[in-house]
Amino acid sequence: IVYGREAGGYGTALVSDVVRTYLRGLKVPLDGGPQPGNTRINRVSGLREVWIPPGTFTMGCSEGDTECEEYEKPAHPVTITKGFWMGQTEVTVGAYKRYSIATGKEMPLDQRFDERTALNPGWKDEEQPIVFVNFEDAASYCAWAGRMRLPTEAEWEYAARAGSREARYATLENIAWYADNSGKQRLDSARIRKEDQKNYSNRLRENGNGPKAVGQKLPNAWK
Repeated sequence: IVYGREAGGYGTALVSDVVRTYLRGLKVPLDGGPQPGNTRINRVSGLREVWIPPGTFTMGCSEGDTECEEYEKPAHPVTITKGFWMGQTEVTVGAYKRYSIATGKEMPLDQRFDERTALNPGWKDEEQPIVFVNFEDAASYCAWAGRMRLPTEAEWEYAARAGSREARYATLENIAWYADNSGKQRLDSARIRKEDQKNYSNRLRENGNGPKAVGQKLPNAWK
């Protein structure tokens, strides 16, 4: 970095160590470190991870969001002091199978339905997210996958927002599977719940609603 200039001469150069110390004080990422959106493959799980940089965000109810719950209020600033690697998608059935084989842990048991109506019968679709995992097994999976851990609530919201102050970074249809769009035919789930709440779950199941392969929806700015 060169600053100043004497008449007929050159400016004064700052030595690199001074520059690096100054930039670190401003929390400017230096060359060689991961940048927002950088990804890597976890060699144990086989899944892709994305770098989440440090920063400050407003946690809780977004301004103008009419769907907030009381526990999301009041909105308040939170600082994430250290960057971290986070799974780019949900943990897949395939990755959890590798964990199950390596550790001798059994695959989760779908206790709600029989084989004919299970969400992913026999765990055959390995691209779907794993479900019915309790906290202890989730933490055990993280440890197996290379000294990982479950994110805090603040870390998860910070990563999901990716710098956005809006309630959603895109339309719900483009970023999520939910009751209206995750079955064979589109439903008005709000109307069904209101008019036929007793049969709500059966109506969804009969329509084929359920988990989909990960990574099909629009990612946020940090991908």
